[in-house]
Amino acid sequence: MMKLFSFSESIKGANAHSKNEQYEPFARHVERTEYYLDKLFKTHDLNEILLKMLKDMGMSVNSEKLLDCIKQIIAYHDIGKLTDQFQRKLKGAKIRVSHSDVGFFTILVKLWCMYIEKQLSDEEFKTLFALSTVVHRHHSHLCDINEFCELTSEYNRKKRAVRQIIEKYIDKEKENLLQKLEQIPQLNVKEIIKFNRERRIVLFFLYKIINSLLLSADYFATMEFETGCGFCPRVITRDTVEKLNRNVSSHEVKGNFNCYIDTNFNQLLVKCGKLNEISSLNELRSIIAVSSEQSLLEKTPDNSGNVFFLEVPTGGGKTNLALRLVRRLLQKGNYRKVIYVLPYINIIEQNYDYFRRFISEDIITRLDHTYIRAYEKEENAEEFKVYTEQLFMNYPFLFMSHVKFFDMIFESAKSSNYNFYQLANSIIVIDEIQAYKTKYWDLLTQMFHYLACYLNTTFIVMSATLPKFKELLLSTQDKQRFIELLNDNFVKKLYAHRLFDRVELKPLGLVFSETNIEEFAHKILEKSKDKQKVLIVLNSIRESLKLYETFERIAKDFEIYLLNSTILPSRRREILRTVNSDQCGKVILISTQSIEAGVDIDFDIGFRAIAPLDSIVQAMGRVNRHGIKPKACLYVFEDTKWKYVYKNDIRAQVSKESLPKLKKGIIDMNAYYDEVLQKMKSILNSSIVQTDFDLVKELKFGSIASNVKLIDAQTMSLFIPCEIGVQGDVLKWLKERGIACEDRVHGSDVWQYYLNLLESKESFEDLYRIKEFSKILSLFTVNVFNYSTEKGRTKELLKDELRDSKVYYANDYQEYYSYEKG
Repeated sequence: MMKLFSFSESIKGANAHSKNEQYEPFARHVERTEYYLDKLFKTHDLNEILLKMLKDMGMSVNSEKLLDCIKQIIAYHDIGKLTDQFQRKLKGAKIRVSHSDVGFFTILVKLWCMYIEKQLSDEEFKTLFALSTVVHRHHSHLCDINEFCELTSEYNRKKRAVRQIIEKYIDKEKENLLQKLEQIPQLNVKEIIKFNRERRIVLFFLYKIINSLLLSADYFATMEFETGCGFCPRVITRDTVEKLNRNVSSHEVKGNFNCYIDTNFNQLLVKCGKLNEISSLNELRSIIAVSSEQSLLEKTPDNSGNVFFLEVPTGGGKTNLALRLVRRLLQKGNYRKVIYVLPYINIIEQNYDYFRRFISEDIITRLDHTYIRAYEKEENAEEFKVYTEQLFMNYPFLFMSHVKFFDMIFESAKSSNYNFYQLANSIIVIDEIQAYKTKYWDLLTQMFHYLACYLNTTFIVMSATLPKFKELLLSTQDKQRFIELLNDNFVKKLYAHRLFDRVELKPLGLVFSETNIEEFAHKILEKSKDKQKVLIVLNSIRESLKLYETFERIAKDFEIYLLNSTILPSRRREILRTVNSDQCGKVILISTQSIEAGVDIDFDIGFRAIAPLDSIVQAMGRVNRHGIKPKACLYVFEDTKWKYVYKNDIRAQVSKESLPKLKKGIIDMNAYYDEVLQKMKSILNSSIVQTDFDLVKELKFGSIASNVKLIDAQTMSLFIPCEIGVQGDVLKWLKERGIACEDRVHGSDVWQYYLNLLESKESFEDLYRIKEFSKILSLFTVNVFNYSTEKGRTKELLKDELRDSKVYYANDYQEYYSYEKG
């Protein structure tokens, strides 16, 4: 491999890091960065991925040479630390000095020299110029590429530092570089922004993957020096695949009916055309499994990235279908990771627990803000290892939230970008995709397509209500990557099957408003008088609380529970556990829409405020979920707020137009989604509208992060210092630190421990302890709307009391917060 720089003997005296008067030589940091970079390339099979991306830019470039240059840019990313000022800082001088900007300009001088001497073509230089800006940003967030449009003044300010590095440390080409240092013309990336559309899209993904490789390799090299711990990336192996295959087919796994499916695969395929003859739910689920698997095998002769869609009615066994499809893909191709993406913590828990039955504990994990992984040994080194493995997703099988997954793609913060390269050659299962606002559907569709195309990522997108996303793609060729595993006719027959057609939609005949809450509550009690479990789904937290208080007063025969986003996670788990229990008495659960997607919970009767049609269908999936009762009812009713709650959602407009049909119990999801997609395409085709995907094409990394918010950004976090029950690994973790007593822990003790951690942060280890402890904080944290007042938004008014600008310690919570009511 080429070396970007040739150093003189003086480099032996230069350092990259210091800790407790111990120093890491600069040359050693370069060598260890190269070592870890090479490990990542080999383990994740990235060479072919990046070479293909460079070729796909459609330029007359030498891809091998460019890739060598990129690897060298990453290896020498810290060259800006060679200034005298930074070396003094490492020795203890109390000075503020940056290095990433100086490093970028030093590398740029070298690239300019190579360009002038015809070692790089015009297009090669422009490409490397754009990609090398990751060095400038490797200690901060990514920014819009056009922020580099005018670099001349910044270069002139840093030129002296660059000259100092060249004069002191460069060997053979010192004079040449010093000469070129003064000859660099006006610096900007305007020419890069003029690249054609496809080239800029490729450049977006190249930039993201190179940035993530730099951040990760740098972190591992630094961690090795500061802690003595190395890093060994772990991916799926052939042994992993063989063990998974054996376990999925094993009779020894309790309650596993996959062995029946595998044994009777061909016989079940024959029954795909005879759905009406099926009377067993497990057999129907088995037929769905073999049909989708056969489709996967037939429609993917090669192992290139594809986007598979699987629409299955609620109760169709999506989690097991995902397991079986993942197994098939792993048998066919050489994948590195499986990432299962879900919208809510409780569904992550459910699916993770199911997969753990078939996958060894040491190669599977959850990456969500409430999960704490148990340590094998109670030692700092073991604790740090577990933290690092979690931070860098170092498990072959991963479960995470939608937000965490898409932050890897859209967020600009350094912490969100470490693992982007791990999307390459991986399988991504995305469940409940309809949970996103329609405004992001086009962007997600485009990103699925290009990740499949450039990073060889394979997606399995699943839901009980699934739009035809491929209709948002323009070219027929692009649409070929989007494959529906079950055809429309088969899906239609599934939904009409008596085992899935288990809930009837009826109008309640009463509009809900805050002026008739008691009348409304009595109407529900009348409809539910012979029912055991009652579900009511409303559109706002305020409405849910008022109705809860009304039922508490008048429904003496029922236990009343409230579930919305202001309820603490521990209370949420208590409620779901109680309602799911066989010993549960008569209950009414009042909830907002978070109950709808994927929660394995079953009610005898349901009531749903008017909402987008897919939300109503999701609510139907919580009623008579297992189909063992006679046909149940979901009553729909209008409320006075739904148009405001969903005012920016195209689905609400379409639902409003189809309200007369809905009141008659008529549901046509295909017609509904066709209309939604037509309205979206009309907006997207408007020349005056800039879409979120336009920001991708313009390489506006900072703007993408600001614009694409998959959850409502207008919230603030409250820490509620009450006492809660804890169990499992969390209880063990807290007891080891002397915070928990028996199976209870008080929020005030947790908060004090956190403050002590913040005050002691000095080392690498302290930072990871703070990060890990934030998961404990989440057990006591709720998000509330950041309301506007005459004096400004609540969060702004409380900014002096917010910890790290994120969490408000609600010392007076008893005045306005209740564990049961939120």
